[in-house]
Amino acid sequence: MDFFQRQDHARRKSTLLIAYFVLAVATIALAMYLAACFIMPMLTPDTNSGDSSSARSIQSHEFSLWQPQLLLWVGGGTLLVIGLGSLYKIIELRGGGAMIANMLGGRLIQPNTNDPGERRLMNVIQEMALASGTPVPPVYVLDEEKGINAFAAGYTPADAVIGVNRGTIDYLSRDELQGVIAHEFSHILNGDMRTNIHLMGVLHGILLIAVIGFYALRFGGLSGGRSSSSKNNSGAYIMLLGVAALVIGAIGLVFARLIKATLSRQREYLADASAVQFTRNPEGISGALKKIGGLSGGSRVLSAEAESASHMFFGNARRESSFISFSTHPPLRDRIRRLDPSFEGKFPEVKPYREQPGSPPARKAGKKAASPSRSSPGGPMLGDRFPLTAAVALGAIGTPSEQHVAQSRELLEAIPAAIRNAVQEPFAARAAIYALLLDPAETVHAKQVQVIEKREGKQTAQQAVQLEADLKQLDDSHRLSVVDMAQSPLSQLSPDQYQVFRETITTLAHADEQISLFEFMLQRVLLERLDRQLLGSKPPPNKYRSLAAVKETACQLISVLAHAGSDQQQAAQRAYEGSLRQLYPKGNLPPLLDRNACSLHLVDNLLNHLAQSAPAIKKRLLEAAIACVAADGEVTIAEAELVRALAASLDCPLPPLRPGTLPTN
Repeated sequence: MDFFQRQDHARRKSTLLIAYFVLAVATIALAMYLAACFIMPMLTPDTNSGDSSSARSIQSHEFSLWQPQLLLWVGGGTLLVIGLGSLYKIIELRGGGAMIANMLGGRLIQPNTNDPGERRLMNVIQEMALASGTPVPPVYVLDEEKGINAFAAGYTPADAVIGVNRGTIDYLSRDELQGVIAHEFSHILNGDMRTNIHLMGVLHGILLIAVIGFYALRFGGLSGGRSSSSKNNSGAYIMLLGVAALVIGAIGLVFARLIKATLSRQREYLADASAVQFTRNPEGISGALKKIGGLSGGSRVLSAEAESASHMFFGNARRESSFISFSTHPPLRDRIRRLDPSFEGKFPEVKPYREQPGSPPARKAGKKAASPSRSSPGGPMLGDRFPLTAAVALGAIGTPSEQHVAQSRELLEAIPAAIRNAVQEPFAARAAIYALLLDPAETVHAKQVQVIEKREGKQTAQQAVQLEADLKQLDDSHRLSVVDMAQSPLSQLSPDQYQVFRETITTLAHADEQISLFEFMLQRVLLERLDRQLLGSKPPPNKYRSLAAVKETACQLISVLAHAGSDQQQAAQRAYEGSLRQLYPKGNLPPLLDRNACSLHLVDNLLNHLAQSAPAIKKRLLEAAIACVAADGEVTIAEAELVRALAASLDCPLPPLRPGTLPTN
């Protein structure tokens, strides 16, 4: 199952969730109606007998299971309560992953933290993010949680966050931490996070019935205690309604746990397997699971919100259920044995982790690694070009390898210390992005510096100029990775600060009255992601589910790519027709656009349109785009980065395409 199939599978799970939810709501509404059928006669006064006893009053009303008016009021009221409860929670969770992390008591870790354990965690997450082609996510630590656990939350990879218990940092080695984080990245890449947030929202409405029952029981008790008349039994009847709602609410809790367990358990096995594929180190994640078994607190989370978010965690956030059907996670021993068949079921004694002299060292500041664009263990470069096929590139989307991780570690070591430090703090990260946009032409450069001074202040402008000198030491193929690293601190800007930053980026990019390919990619990749985090823009819906619906747009995009890949009209025509015939094998194709009509502004509009395609359509579109760029079987680093930008615009995280990370056969 590839990335696109997993995305479709995740959406089908959302459909399954809706089906379960409808069944749960119908069951609860029916139960509330039946309870009302029994209780309502007790609440209706007997108009024929003013002084008769309560028993006689009840007998004067016939009991019936079919009362249309009562069904309308009780059923409608139940649906309204559940619907409003779910809607309220869904709106509350629009803040995405950061909202959930704060709800659980998380504290945002600053990338330049001085805590050794937090630095180790941040290094691992940076490596994993760059290796998978996703922006480096904000990281939260749950300081009060001493168990070993972690979670990923968000709607898309562009707005994901990762949270960890303090115990995860305190007890796990770097390899074990890498296994846990790789597990969480698999949830990010597989589309599980979106389903998880929807699950929290819809189940909240179901659980409200029990809450209402609790307060009705409490109010009824107070009302009954104040009544001085034996004939006034309203408090008792309210208590009876409260008991019924509480019992029926328990049905909702059972449904909620069954739904979470049904959708979660198999995903945990798949995420474990993906983590091993990512790191090629089963001992890392199995070691973390063994420490959970050996730790007195295990993976438990004590937060009051842990129940509603229990399906998001790496390990079981609540106590192990006696019934596997109600457990959000598979049994711990089963998970370990799938990773380590020799495991005998005995858990080790767990002590706080201390870095040993033989442990993998932290990155050395300023160390210059061999640039993958110059040489590679995967095969020699062909001049400034390297082999690439659509199948290889598509296979890397959402499926990073240990080669990607190793290369991302080298990339981080290759980034000059000044740049690496700058992209760890919000205001300095702005200067780093501005530095990437400074033009070598003296007149344009001076104009851009003035723009930064006017909008952001003289100090920021000076810092951008200083960082520009450091960026000259960096290989051009690493520039988008710097952008990926800057996203997390930039997401801490206030909306007003971000608006100024956004406008400054646009002004700098247009300073020479034209948009370069890198400027286009930076705006598409960075600003679109930050718009979702800071301005609340939503991912585009899946509007187009057939290739026929996007034919005109797809042909225009392939026209642009064909001209970008070759200066010769005939070669561009061959690339255009050859790649489009993969999408539309029959019928006439629109003519190749004129080269003068192929602007980056056009590409921007085309991508906005194509981003509304279903995952299966996006796969076919990317396949044709890559085939066009690599029509001769080879691409330049610039063309490979263009492919990455296209994939990112379609919400398809593509790891950096470099020799050494690609199959050689």
